[in-house]
Amino acid sequence: MQDIQLAEGMEWIGEVWFAVILGILMVVEVVVDKIPHIAHAAHIVLVVVRTQLVEILAAEKCVKI
Repeated sequence: MQDIQLAEGMEWIGEVWFAVILGILMVVEVVVDKIPHIAHAAHIVLVVVRTQLVEILAAEKCVKI
């Protein structure tokens, strides 16, 4: 089995702390989705946050090319 080679500067994706944060965020999202008004507000916030994260990751990828 071969290791996946991450782009330089993106090694943090393979760290344990990053996996723990993702797990916590997943649990929070599942719990929040069970409360209607809070779920709606969370989805509005996440649209903005996800867009910004995609832009950051895309910019990181473009810089390396």
